[in-house]
Amino acid sequence: MTEISNININEKLKEKIRNAELEVLPKILQEYSDAVDAICRFCELMEGLHNESDYEFLGRRMDFLHEEVLELAEGIANKDDVEILDGAIDVAFVALGQAYHVLKKNGHSFYSAKNATRTALLEVCRTNLTKMLPKDRGSKIKKPENWEVPNLKALLKPSTKQDIK
Repeated sequence: MTEISNININEKLKEKIRNAELEVLPKILQEYSDAVDAICRFCELMEGLHNESDYEFLGRRMDFLHEEVLELAEGIANKDDVEILDGAIDVAFVALGQAYHVLKKNGHSFYSAKNATRTALLEVCRTNLTKMLPKDRGSKIKKPENWEVPNLKALLKPSTKQDIK
């Protein structure tokens, strides 16, 4: 990881960005370790610059999600694989951003919210992979009787003082 990747994203940095004192913003957004890191950086530095992670903002972001779902549906209707791929990834991008912002709303720091977003994604994947195999083409993938919901509640609250924003 580079020095930029480890930069402390905090209110002081965001204030410099707001005042156009920092010319490395593109590098901060371009140097990321994985997709979740990239999405969280976008949420923190682009959206978080002028918005609070609160229910009002989460509601406004639903308009973004709806727009991306419509683009995905349009791609399917047009049998346009590039538009389908773009729409699907955009839906995931916005949806994971919602997860990040709900964690920030609950008091997480940037790094803690990013890690909790990644953990939540993996937890949902883990539980979805315990579902039953479909019986035939087009049938719904069902939950077995002993299926457990993803354990996400514990992720909402920061666990240590350094995790708090």
